[in-house]
Amino acid sequence: MDGNALITKFKNIVDDESIDSDFALQLANDAKLTIEQDPGRNWDMLKKYDTSITWLTTDEYTTSHALPTKFLRVVTVYIDGRIHKWRAIPFEHRERYKDIQGYYYIDTLNNTIFFTGATGSNKTINLCYLEATSDLTLTGSPVWPISAHHGVIPYKMAEIYQGGIDTDDVASKMGAANFRQYQILFNRMKAWDNEIKMAALNDMSGRRTLDLSAIPDVVDELEHRR
Repeated sequence: MDGNALITKFKNIVDDESIDSDFALQLANDAKLTIEQDPGRNWDMLKKYDTSITWLTTDEYTTSHALPTKFLRVVTVYIDGRIHKWRAIPFEHRERYKDIQGYYYIDTLNNTIFFTGATGSNKTINLCYLEATSDLTLTGSPVWPISAHHGVIPYKMAEIYQGGIDTDDVASKMGAANFRQYQILFNRMKAWDNEIKMAALNDMSGRRTLDLSAIPDVVDELEHRR
């Protein structure tokens, strides 16, 4: 769905064609952002990988490195040649860890990252992070890979609109119903994301799902017992 289609669906949900389209588009972007920044969820569809940062032998714990454009938050930080991930520390604790290798901190205001300790040779930083998506336009669609998930946005728009912007008894009742529908669609979206994560973890751990149909002797034995 592009922005126009999302707005049309939203207006149909709240049964109000008089809503200004510019305002509705802002609401659509608010809804999209709320979904993408769901607390504690690192959406696989938003993950990006960056190797542009180099940790130099001359770096100190106060040496800043620019984070990628549209950076939201870190998923993992690994240093080239190391198997253990670097751990985050609060910005205000940087002095305590300045001589200890294995930690990083972020200056959120300036979108920069820093590494504590020192390195004996220049190292590439392997940064996996979440990237913010671009704002929706009237003719542009969410960059989410499954278009069926786009339908969650109008219901989130309706929840925001009827729950706080256009509140009355009727709107409150409709808002509650729309929130339930939003939760159904949002949970479906999270289940899809969970399946991607579990498949990757299972493969990494070497676990496989046994397909009995691929083993003729087992199939024959099962048929014989029927």
